[in-house]
Amino acid sequence: MPENELSENDFPQVVNLHQTSVESVRAEMVRATQSDLVNVTAAEVDMDNSSAANLQAEKVQAQRALLGMVNAGSVELNHSALGLSRSRHLHLQGRALALYGESVQAGDLSAGLVAGRRIQAVSIRAGLVLGSEITGPVETLLDTRQAILVGLLGGAVAGLILLAGRLLFGKKR
Repeated sequence: MPENELSENDFPQVVNLHQTSVESVRAEMVRATQSDLVNVTAAEVDMDNSSAANLQAEKVQAQRALLGMVNAGSVELNHSALGLSRSRHLHLQGRALALYGESVQAGDLSAGLVAGRRIQAVSIRAGLVLGSEITGPVETLLDTRQAILVGLLGGAVAGLILLAGRLLFGKKR
C-alpha cells in the first residue's frame, strides 16, 4: 500500500471537534460543537450549533445545525436547516429544500420537496409532497392549477432553449 493511503483501520474511532473548521473528517464517531465541516464520513455523527456541507453516515443527530447534503440511514434534526437529504428514516423539526426517506416524521416542517413512503407530520408546508401514506395536515405552496401552469411554462421555456441551441449550434449541411 502506498505511504499516503490509509486503510479503514487507520481512521480514529472518535473525533471531537469544538470551535474549529475542518475540510474533511472520517471516523467511526464524529462529535462537532460550534464547528464548520466540509466533508464528513462516519458511522455516527452528533452535531450541535455546527454546519456541514456533505455528510455521509449511518446515524446523524443534530441540533441547531445547517447541513448541505446528507446521505444517511437515520437522521434526527432539531431546529435545523437542511439542503438535500436521502435517508431511510428521517425525523426533522426545521426547514429543508428537498427530503427523501422511506419514513419521514416532522414537527413543524417547511420544505420545497418531501418524498417518502410514510410521511407523518404535525404540520408541513411544502412545494411538493409525494408519498403513499401521508398523515397530518399538509399545506402545499402551489395548488393544482398553479402547478400545471408552472409545469407548462417550464416545459415551454426548456423547449425554446433547446430549439435556440439547435439553431445556433446545430450541424450545418
